[in-house]
Amino acid sequence: MSRLLRNLLLLALIIAGGGNLSAQTKWVKTELSNLTADDQFVIVDLNTGMAMSNDKGTSNPAAVAVNFNNDNTELSGTVADNLKWKLQSSSDGYKFCPFNDSNSWLYNKTNKGKSTTSLAVGTGTACYFKEATNGTYLTIQETTYHRLVTMYDSKMDWRAYANFNTYGGKTHIAYFKLTSSDPTKTLTSLSFGDNADKTFCKGDTEGTTFTQTATLTPAVEGAKITYSSSDKNVAVVDANSGEVLVSTDNAGKATITATYAGDDTHVGSTATYNITVEFLYQNLAELKAAYSNADINAAVRLTDAQVTNVDGLNHFMQDATGAVDVWNKDFNYAVGDKLNGIANVTYKLNKGLPEITAFAPIGGITKTTDALPTPTVVTITDATKDENICKYIVIKNVSITPSSKTGNATAKDKDGNTIAVFKSKQTYVAGDYDLMGNPSVYVTTGAKEMVFSSYAPDFTIDETADANAITAGENATVTISRTFNANAWNTLVLPFALSAEQLAEKFGADAKFANYTGTTVNADGTYTLNFATASALTANTPVFVWGANADEIYEFTGVKVVKGDATAAPGSAAFTFAGSYDKTTVKAGDWFVSSDNKLYRALGTETMKPLRAVFRPVSAAAAKGLSFSIDGGEATGISAITADGSIVVDDNAPMYNLAGQRVSKSYKGVVIQNGKKYIK
Repeated sequence: MSRLLRNLLLLALIIAGGGNLSAQTKWVKTELSNLTADDQFVIVDLNTGMAMSNDKGTSNPAAVAVNFNNDNTELSGTVADNLKWKLQSSSDGYKFCPFNDSNSWLYNKTNKGKSTTSLAVGTGTACYFKEATNGTYLTIQETTYHRLVTMYDSKMDWRAYANFNTYGGKTHIAYFKLTSSDPTKTLTSLSFGDNADKTFCKGDTEGTTFTQTATLTPAVEGAKITYSSSDKNVAVVDANSGEVLVSTDNAGKATITATYAGDDTHVGSTATYNITVEFLYQNLAELKAAYSNADINAAVRLTDAQVTNVDGLNHFMQDATGAVDVWNKDFNYAVGDKLNGIANVTYKLNKGLPEITAFAPIGGITKTTDALPTPTVVTITDATKDENICKYIVIKNVSITPSSKTGNATAKDKDGNTIAVFKSKQTYVAGDYDLMGNPSVYVTTGAKEMVFSSYAPDFTIDETADANAITAGENATVTISRTFNANAWNTLVLPFALSAEQLAEKFGADAKFANYTGTTVNADGTYTLNFATASALTANTPVFVWGANADEIYEFTGVKVVKGDATAAPGSAAFTFAGSYDKTTVKAGDWFVSSDNKLYRALGTETMKPLRAVFRPVSAAAAKGLSFSIDGGEATGISAITADGSIVVDDNAPMYNLAGQRVSKSYKGVVIQNGKKYIK
């Protein structure tokens, strides 16, 4: 026998064997109501011959062409795994799941609580459907927002519309179920289970050998399952055990297929999963340099990659090398979060803006939260450079001109260069600012149009000023001019929260902070002000401070400024702890801490500098002597003294008015006790 003939015979046997397996099954048109949870089926628009895919994630499911027999009752040819669905039914309706992943499903996407035309496959809540018809066309309708599923032919994908008059009326959905072509044989299915696909990175040295076996349903005694790989340069698999060795020398993709050939009473079946070896970029700068106008899939190593701004779906993220925009609703990280680990990403240039549109951790992402770094100082001209796009920057001393549209403005420097501020959360007032944010770029008419995605407040609160303007907003830079008395308790109030780490960084590791928790009435009619050690500071809540460093100027970046009443008034306390950001004339009867670590009762003529607080009696009955306690300890021996320097009167010793007449404890005014004047 010649070599050519031998090869032709071998080829014929292979074709015959493959044909025999496929001939054992067929895809038959079936009513939705007749499908069960065990069935595999394809969702097809009969008008266009396009099936719905199950593997596009948050993107609209792609429309894929399939072939029919002459009367459109069966599908012909091979059906890919990404077209196969399974069904979950309940009183709420039907839920459509990828045949190999019961933990995700088809759903109608929303934006700010409102439905959209977008469909997705994932874990969204608008996921139950029912059949809907207008008498001519047949589709499915999502039961929460009542949108109709349709094949959108101009984009070749599947979407959801509000009524039949738009695109829903163009669709006629049919379901083709996998069945046995031989009624005497039992249909089988193979499965690797949910989330069987695996992703590795080029250069990985660990975790590249594993075993993943398929399960045959129903179980068949003596059934033999064999395994094969579509690309042995990426992964090789043991034909009998399913053990896989992944090669991470090159990027690529291999499909592992499990095959049961069937027997005299059972139909054969197959199952697949994918192994992907992604090219691994070592930092954001490497990733950014590879951007193009087309979608690219790769992995990127994140090393202290911090989110510096969130503006809608835009999450600006940077590491020590560069910055990008993560445009994804499922990227659930907040400003200040630092990420470490490896993620599989899809990225592209969107009108010149480097965007990550899909983000999937590989092996987990470690998250910590920290204050934002000091923004990089650039000029308006420098802000247009690629290395600064998406980066957390500041442009010093620019003139802001608000636009007629809320949140928009134009910034101009002294040389006349301008930059647009776009869709900011900040309400602008004309004036000079340090413009802080993350510049974006959009290529429209061949030229770059620069916009800031947001504006961050930047201002100073000065203890020497008569008044200080507080600007509310995210990602603010606030400079505090404040002196602290050494070896004494000081009061402090700030319009933003600070973590324990931030307190230690700015005021020193030895600085102590205490929150006001209320008052205790003592037997002699005086009050104890109770405090508890604080590990963090709350916005607009006065605290006691001991041992702060003597920097006098403190700069805070990336804080959230909140406008509000700077007063602590716990429960039924006899005193409020009232703060102010302006120079204030305190009220008669207020109590304040002076540099000598003593409490004084004000006469009503004293002034208090900004960023401080006083104790204000809720009623006149509370204007007795004071002391205070930290964490329930014994009240400190701080003398209660009036502002003119005389000691508060002892009610148990004889008292005389200025005319020399003895007076009772209830007397109010100046009295003489033991030869000294006191105010009572």
